[in-house]
Amino acid sequence: MEYLNSLLSYLSSSSCSTSEDIKLIEHMKNRTSVVGCLMCGCEILPPSEYYNCSVCDDGFHNICPSCIQYAKEDTCHKYYKEILPYALNNFKAISAPTYSTCLLNIIHLYEERRCIGYRLFCGQVLEDYKWLSYKQVGMYVNSIVKFLKEHSIEINSEIIICADCCPESYIILIASLIANMICIPLQHTVSKEQFESVLLKCHSPLLFISKHLQHVFSKCLSQFKFVFTVDDCYEAYDVNSKEPQTKTYPPLSSILFLDEKEETLDIDQTNINDQTPRLLLSTSGSTGIPKLVIETEKMLKSQLVETKGNIETITVSFTLIRQLGNILSKGGAIACYSGSLERLRKDILLVRPTFFGATPSFWNSLYSEFKIEKGSLSDPLSLETFKKKKVLGNRCKQVLITGAKSSDYIKEFLFKIGLVVTDGYGTSETGSLINMTTGKVNEGVELKLIDCEEMGFYVTDTPPRGEVVAKTQTMTTGYFGDDELTEKMFTQIDGVKYFKTGDVGMIEDGRVKIIDRKAFCFKTQQGVFVTPTVIENALIGVLGIEQIFVFGGIEINGVMGVVYPTVNSPLQYNDILKNIKERSKEKQMKIYETVSKVIIAKDRFGVENGLLTSNGKLNRNKLLERYKKYSFCLGFVIVEAEEETAILQQSEKGEEPAQNEKCERGAVSQKMENILRNCVKGIEKVKTIESVLEYKLTDFGVDSICMALISKSIQDAFGVSISVLLLYKMRNIKEIENYINTGTFLEIEENWENEITKHVIPYKAIPEVNLTPKRTILLLGATGFVGKFILRSLCDIKERVICVVRGQNVKRRLLDIFNEITQFEPKEKREEITQWFEEQVTVLSGDVTQPNFGISKLYCEVLQTIKVIINSCGRTHMLESYDNLYPQNVIPMTTCVTLAQQNKAFLIQISSLSCLSGSGINEEVKDVPMTSIDRLNGYAQSKLIAEKIMLKNEGYSKCIIRLGTAGFDRASGVANLQSKYIRLIKSILSSNKVCYEEKSPLPLEIPFVPIDYCAECVKKIIQMYFDKKIQEDSVTCYHLSCQSYTTLEETLKSVQLERVSPDEMKRYCCDFEKKDLGVCPSVKNTVALCGEVPKYSQLEFTRFLTWLSKQEI
Repeated sequence: MEYLNSLLSYLSSSSCSTSEDIKLIEHMKNRTSVVGCLMCGCEILPPSEYYNCSVCDDGFHNICPSCIQYAKEDTCHKYYKEILPYALNNFKAISAPTYSTCLLNIIHLYEERRCIGYRLFCGQVLEDYKWLSYKQVGMYVNSIVKFLKEHSIEINSEIIICADCCPESYIILIASLIANMICIPLQHTVSKEQFESVLLKCHSPLLFISKHLQHVFSKCLSQFKFVFTVDDCYEAYDVNSKEPQTKTYPPLSSILFLDEKEETLDIDQTNINDQTPRLLLSTSGSTGIPKLVIETEKMLKSQLVETKGNIETITVSFTLIRQLGNILSKGGAIACYSGSLERLRKDILLVRPTFFGATPSFWNSLYSEFKIEKGSLSDPLSLETFKKKKVLGNRCKQVLITGAKSSDYIKEFLFKIGLVVTDGYGTSETGSLINMTTGKVNEGVELKLIDCEEMGFYVTDTPPRGEVVAKTQTMTTGYFGDDELTEKMFTQIDGVKYFKTGDVGMIEDGRVKIIDRKAFCFKTQQGVFVTPTVIENALIGVLGIEQIFVFGGIEINGVMGVVYPTVNSPLQYNDILKNIKERSKEKQMKIYETVSKVIIAKDRFGVENGLLTSNGKLNRNKLLERYKKYSFCLGFVIVEAEEETAILQQSEKGEEPAQNEKCERGAVSQKMENILRNCVKGIEKVKTIESVLEYKLTDFGVDSICMALISKSIQDAFGVSISVLLLYKMRNIKEIENYINTGTFLEIEENWENEITKHVIPYKAIPEVNLTPKRTILLLGATGFVGKFILRSLCDIKERVICVVRGQNVKRRLLDIFNEITQFEPKEKREEITQWFEEQVTVLSGDVTQPNFGISKLYCEVLQTIKVIINSCGRTHMLESYDNLYPQNVIPMTTCVTLAQQNKAFLIQISSLSCLSGSGINEEVKDVPMTSIDRLNGYAQSKLIAEKIMLKNEGYSKCIIRLGTAGFDRASGVANLQSKYIRLIKSILSSNKVCYEEKSPLPLEIPFVPIDYCAECVKKIIQMYFDKKIQEDSVTCYHLSCQSYTTLEETLKSVQLERVSPDEMKRYCCDFEKKDLGVCPSVKNTVALCGEVPKYSQLEFTRFLTWLSKQEI
């Protein structure tokens, strides 16, 4: 650098130095990367031409002009000619006092670089892109600025642009900003009503309008002093709807000219301050009514970025980029699309952008194309195949999702084909608020919640929920020409002004979760608020769906989904509904959130037909207006009619079909209705019982106690016995009534083999991650009873532990749980454990039922550290069906398997001894036959299927630990309050009554195994693995069960209880199914590893009973 400074100093003072010499030395000082020839190794210096390969993945395969003739002999490369720009420091250029002057400086600084690209010229589509340099753009801008001055158009006058994305539109936008006008760029899809509403708010003397819109707004144009037409593409407009044209306006080209003569523009900079309006952004969300958001001088200046790089920023634009500061300040280039979305993909490949932004609809179409090609996010081969298509060229490494929230499937897809995704949450009024990749609030942004009473969300909820309000450093001052709306959309909190975003959300630990748009939610017939965007985002990516719009309401029976199917999809329409049902089940959607009817749209949702807003969001008002009438048609799949007059042949007029679909009064007897309304909280206020007949009882949050009450009520009212287990199996309320009337229930037989094989991942298809040796442990289910004791035992290993926990404040919540079970340790030991927890335990907020445990953005980091996976998560419920337990007990195993295969990790599955029920097996066998699976309860079925999935997949070490009845902790007395045995003992203590007789309703023996012993066994197994005493790719199995049963009398010996008769005891204890415990399962492997299973001492029983007496159940 000293040499370069000396050389620069010499050249500056030398009479022989040239400006080119100085620019070259400055380039070498400022450059952020060196561009070199891959053949001869020379450095390519500006302003030299060079050749870049469009095939190579990295986008940096460069060849100098001297070597290109030899490089072309290798036919696997395809070269494009490029010009290397000088690396320039823009600090002075963007430090000018006004935004106008900054833009002038930028144009002068980057004058040799390309600025605006085009492929459409005089109505013809060119084979390749042509470019206007910054200097040429500056000359055209000068033409417009001169026109404004010559015709006495004063600064801060409003200038309207209404045309499609094209070079002329950008030139007008830049000229207006440089001339210190207030620019109002409107989308070319603006309707006549919207255009007129804008004119009511401003008084513009000058309009630049597409030549294809003159006839549409002909009656409005007379109020402008000057009107010029823009030559954009006719394909973006409905040219068949022409009205008689009374006047022809001059084209913009009539005032544009290139003047090589350099002259300094005299721009009036008076009356310009930070709060001066510079840009009015027309935004309507999905309401259709334009609001003119004020972008001030300060807001525009904040978008300028300091840089001195020599790597060119290039993007493709298919809508006018209204906030240009970021791109122009970096000397970036904008290629305008060729006027048709059908050619957009070709445009992108020709330009090969370095970054690209688009609304979710574009990314959805890419994902649909991937799915049609039989692609799967879990199949690296299909992802690699699609990646090689280079749909965005080979230089694009970063993409931006704009306009609306995108689904996690889309973001995961883009990430897996090698793109860095930026998904920002923000508004036109505030700018970007949140980085959706991290969930973190952006710097300088302050967010709060306010009550949203109409939806039942309050800041006093746990966690707090409500409408999100925001304050930013560059927040708009309001809406131009609409003080009433400004007053409505902003609120004062403690004297500070906040913008009401209209989004309902939760804020926790600096992270924001947006639940939905306040305006979008609808109320179902069940009185429940449903958030359609959550459903839409879950269903995007379903095979056969390219676009989907969800709606409903009090007057509509069920949730409706309007689907535009994927082009060339081989699926039948009925298959689409089936796929929707499967995805809804996978996502654990409640029945009132599940799409029950599908309307097949004949037209793609687009800006041109008004079904998308100008920024690519669903235009919900227009969509609802078009499709609501179909919600009253019969059938579950409804095809949009070609003619408005023929919705569907079998449909009645008006709302009759909706009435025809209602059940007859006899479908549910008055007795049954009374039982449901009295027992089920969610049904008590439902207007008509018929509206909930298709729902399961569990959809209303019914637990086993409520189920028992319903079972008893049915027995009393009808004399029919329906067990709690059978009630859990009933698929809807109608089946309960049918069972009462007929005594029959048809169970759907599970295809167990399919349940396993659909989760088998071919090992060779998983790319192995090359890692340095790691010893980090991933623990799932750390907040559960078993998991928290495993976590305590891991302290002795002294390794890093990562826990995935669902909910908010996860670190604090887990620490509170952890402290409960370590408080009885000696002070020194407790301090050691606490220190280990703080330093070595990482707690991530996630959801084990979601792909990548719901931590997709951190998944790669987790992947690179894990060597042991302990899966102790799941839901323990002996009455619920397999289907209900599948998400919590089976789905996490599939993610564990993928992670174990990729990382060659040791997977430990905490299973259940209930898997052995009915099999006649007591030994610690690794693979339990499935001959008795249909006789197992849903919990045992889910645990056995998880075991089978684990065993069927290859490429990693496996350990199955089948746990029996986990007893209390010997050190603290802490027990599992969900255990039926613990609850029974609690009821005995509460009643102070007991019966030890043979006919007692109480179980006289309990199969307790101390939970601390179980946790120690897990720790020793992990230690053996780290010590390499467990072979790679091996399978081991252990039973954690007692060797002899604990008697009830022995357990309660330390408390004084009144002994009563068996009959009297029945009055005090809860119902308990007594059964012969039989022979204890074999624990041979466990004893060999950890020693004999300990029996509780009287001191430990006393400690447990003391703890239990203080608990509330």
